[in-house]
Amino acid sequence: MPLVDAHAHIHGREYAADRPQMLERARAQGVVAIVTAGTDLTSSEAACTLAEAEPIVWAAVGVHPHDAASAPPSAGEQLRQLAGSRRVVAVGEIGLDFYRDLSPRDVQCRVFERQLALAADLELPAVIHSRDADEATHAILAPWAAGRRASGASEPFGVMHCYAYGAERVLAYTGLGLFISIPGTVTYPKAVSVHDGATAAPADLLVLETDCPYLTPQSRRGRRNEPALLAETVRRIAELRGVDEDELRLKTTENARRLYRLPALGASE
Repeated sequence: MPLVDAHAHIHGREYAADRPQMLERARAQGVVAIVTAGTDLTSSEAACTLAEAEPIVWAAVGVHPHDAASAPPSAGEQLRQLAGSRRVVAVGEIGLDFYRDLSPRDVQCRVFERQLALAADLELPAVIHSRDADEATHAILAPWAAGRRASGASEPFGVMHCYAYGAERVLAYTGLGLFISIPGTVTYPKAVSVHDGATAAPADLLVLETDCPYLTPQSRRGRRNEPALLAETVRRIAELRGVDEDELRLKTTENARRLYRLPALGASE
């Protein structure tokens, strides 16, 4: 049964030595599409380059909150140019990170808002990073989503990447027209908030991700993650939700296709 890795970073140097083999392992596990997300201008360009070269890879372009302070004034226009590629399916990874605070919070918010406006202008979904910033993230997203609805834009408007805010906040985000994306941390025994989010997410608004090379599933924790290991994540979520694994694969694959406006399963054009 097919799988889509809705958020990865496979354009990075971590895969320079074995990228073709890594992609072949993904295909062997049923992975039919991978969305590789930039975190700054350089990595966004690398994501586009890889997506142009590999039929199962698609790109998202954006500036991560960690890099918000170093983004040049021309970042928005450069991202707009990159998004002109037919292989770019989202603006991201963008958002807020009040855990590490590697950029000042006011700068994070300003850069986040600008990139959300870009996503709306380009009619692309937004891939949203939010860590220890639930209240501020929702406060920025709510008027943005309302504005998109008022303009007649079609949902979904984006996805909460690496969701970890628990069951009680799921509807706050899905109500804004956003998907919930669950990573390999759902396999960690003590990741209760991720377990709860994976269980509570509406079936038609749930997608799966690796966030590789990070967040490797429990069986290989501490080693590099890769899209093939999404199979372990889907097994665990199926257990938590009490559903058939193949059914969950099909449903989340169709959800990811709808989120990113991807072509038919397994197609590259």
